[in-house]
Amino acid sequence: MISVEDLSFQYSTGESPVLSKVTLVVPQGGYLALVGPSGSGKSTLCFTMNGIIPHSITGILSGNVVVDRLNTREHHVHELAEKVGIVLQNPESQLFAMSVEEELAFGPENLGLPREEILARIEDVLTIIGIADRGRFPFSLSGGEKQKLAIASILTMNPSHLVLDEPTSQLDPRGRKSVYDVLDKLHAGGMSIILIEHNTEHIAERAQQVLVIKDGSVVASGSPRDVFSQVETMKALGIQVPGVAEVTYELHRRGIIQRIAVTLEDAVSLLENLRPKEFTSQSLKTESTLTRVGSSSPSSRTEPAVEVKNLSFQYGDVPVLNNVSLTIGHGEIVAIIGQNGSGKTTLVKHFNGLLRPKEGDIFIFGESVKDKSVAQLARKVGYVFQNPDHQIFADSVFEEVEFGLKNLSVPLEERAERVAAVLKQTDLFRYKDTHPTSLSGGEKQRLVIASVLVMNPQILVLDEPTTGLDLKSSRSIIDLVRALHQQHRTVILVTHDMNLVAEMAHRILILKDGTLAAEGSPHQIFSDEGLLSDNFLEAPQIARLSSRLGYGTCLNIEEFLHKLEGTL
Repeated sequence: MISVEDLSFQYSTGESPVLSKVTLVVPQGGYLALVGPSGSGKSTLCFTMNGIIPHSITGILSGNVVVDRLNTREHHVHELAEKVGIVLQNPESQLFAMSVEEELAFGPENLGLPREEILARIEDVLTIIGIADRGRFPFSLSGGEKQKLAIASILTMNPSHLVLDEPTSQLDPRGRKSVYDVLDKLHAGGMSIILIEHNTEHIAERAQQVLVIKDGSVVASGSPRDVFSQVETMKALGIQVPGVAEVTYELHRRGIIQRIAVTLEDAVSLLENLRPKEFTSQSLKTESTLTRVGSSSPSSRTEPAVEVKNLSFQYGDVPVLNNVSLTIGHGEIVAIIGQNGSGKTTLVKHFNGLLRPKEGDIFIFGESVKDKSVAQLARKVGYVFQNPDHQIFADSVFEEVEFGLKNLSVPLEERAERVAAVLKQTDLFRYKDTHPTSLSGGEKQRLVIASVLVMNPQILVLDEPTTGLDLKSSRSIIDLVRALHQQHRTVILVTHDMNLVAEMAHRILILKDGTLAAEGSPHQIFSDEGLLSDNFLEAPQIARLSSRLGYGTCLNIEEFLHKLEGTL
């Protein structure tokens, strides 16, 4: 088992402890979930479980961590690698080989395993990641594929305990489920799972124990039901509870039901007797006809901000986009969704000139991008990358935001005014002299948005803007996007976060295998279970609950409660 006793830690460069007197036990075969706001110390705690702290990352450590009777103070990382495998939050920090196969072989090779055993282990884990080309360069993979490869590279070492830091944050809903199914099998086979995760819906269905950490201390622990049924307490701690917990908490508060459910199945069972009497399985229908491939586009739109006409693109010999045509109206919030590798990021990189069409054309406010430079397009289209670390390079927050204006030779006084205004708008002005690397994940995300906003683009493209963020950081990004939209900007979201899509999008575009598979409103898309299944997607939990209970497709808690109240 893993035993942590009275553990405290302060980084050698830090001014205060990151962990304070943490005590926990993970028995062999246990399933522990660690939740808490960003910066609470969850990742640091995980680094103590395989000796990265204190052997590779130094600091002031007190207390003990014992893994299968080995004290991590006395045994180095390579000795603990067969005991504890760690999958990091950012898969790119864990990948370095020249091919998928080499990446998977590296760990067991360093354990000195026979070639036949190494090949057998590679075969076992290749089914997990679903990458047919084992000779493919890892950094040519999509974000989600990189994440699955990082998990698989740890599994080839067959550890007794597996520690995962946000392992599915970059995966589509079906990919996320496939990873959790793998973890279920590993856990059923006796492996211990220690999971850091902001998505509490999956935790509620799988974990045996939940530990809530804030400011380096354990502030709550218990079963998922014990922890997540404390809805107001969890929200105050910055933790997003499952949607069904919020719904049943509100009904419990009103005296309609006797307890709170934290899983979908439990909520369906609890609320089944409240559903409308006339409900039958045949009463659920798609709310209106979707626009599918080959049919005409909806006509009720404003003037086009983006027009894509017969766009095709390939990386080398690999086709990624195939004859895509679509229109995004000025002032719309459009979500582009689809499974990993469907071409979403490749598509939007054409909007600001980062990629150029191989075939077809793209028009921004009626002008073709073919003859426009990236700098020219940046004045109209702002692009925020999926990983903010890919976009940040300056020595201070102010300089980061100022960079684009300097390239355009904007006068010094005007630069200072525009940067200050944007930093205030994004709530970053107090950090103007701070080095960007010291910011939290949510603050970095706001910083890259600020560096784009200062160019005053009319179109804002956000690639996975809430990935890996806690409740507070996610809400700050959502509130910022809403404010920008109210300034008559067009917002394009590329995301796997179906809750974000349900809350923000006016219209959804689904890409599949580089083609436009369907488009429609969130109600239309999320009410078509066949379409979602065909595209490896899943409706938000509230939509699935309302659908199963006969209330149609509800996109949020307020809509669900309103429909429910009409039947009581």
